[in-house]
Amino acid sequence: MASLTICEEADHELDSLYDEREDDAALIDVLLQELSADEGALESLWRDTPKWEWRFKPPYEVKRFGECWKRGKRIYILKVYDLEGHLCDYRVIVGHDPATDDYVVLATPHRDFNYEPTSPEFADILARYDRSGLTSSK
Repeated sequence: MASLTICEEADHELDSLYDEREDDAALIDVLLQELSADEGALESLWRDTPKWEWRFKPPYEVKRFGECWKRGKRIYILKVYDLEGHLCDYRVIVGHDPATDDYVVLATPHRDFNYEPTSPEFADILARYDRSGLTSSK
């Protein structure tokens, strides 16, 4: 059975986001609650990627974090939209362990997040993935 949890660092980021951008934090929070409650939606993240999911409120777009997949780590980027269809300024980065079907929210960065493999932000995401106990395919 698929499950969704939030790593400690991402939980702190989301809490801080409530202080800075309450509307964006609330959108992310509601989406995570909806995904947690809908096992089929979680399972579809890895089967039907990339995709736009408009039946959820808030709607979201999901794609693979390509460079992480090259390194054997199943990591996805979710882009959240508000109910008027505007893109939220923050992303949700989620790791997945196909052996256990566990999903872990690894980060909730601003959309200006540095996705370059040489960046400290990229290294931090990989470290969070490893600390979360998610398995790699390589």
